[in-house]
Amino acid sequence: SPSLLKFVETHFLHQLVKCPTRGPNILDLVFTNRPDYVLETVVSESFVSDHQLVSSTLGFGLSPKPQCDNRFEEFFVYNFHEADFPAMCRDLDLVDWDELFAICQDSEDGSDFTQLLTLGVLHET
Repeated sequence: SPSLLKFVETHFLHQLVKCPTRGPNILDLVFTNRPDYVLETVVSESFVSDHQLVSSTLGFGLSPKPQCDNRFEEFFVYNFHEADFPAMCRDLDLVDWDELFAICQDSEDGSDFTQLLTLGVLHET
């Protein structure tokens, strides 16, 4: 559904179920905004439903994989409930994306872009 896709994109969610859960279709979904905390997601046979059983194993005791260099490590946890999303959208509308791409072009893994974007998001949270 377009509404679900928009919600997933807006909230930066990852869908973890990759195998069919009913016939040839993936009908059962598991979403997370922290895929680095999910050790595995397994689809297995269920004896009580016509859908397959979906289970995810979480590893909260594990340290998340670093998303950027250590200078920004204290920014791994964001409180998006307090973010000023209209201001964030206004700021993003003002970005010269071609110039930003040129600045970050030397970063093969995208870390320069991620750091600049993170700083912009943190400004509004």
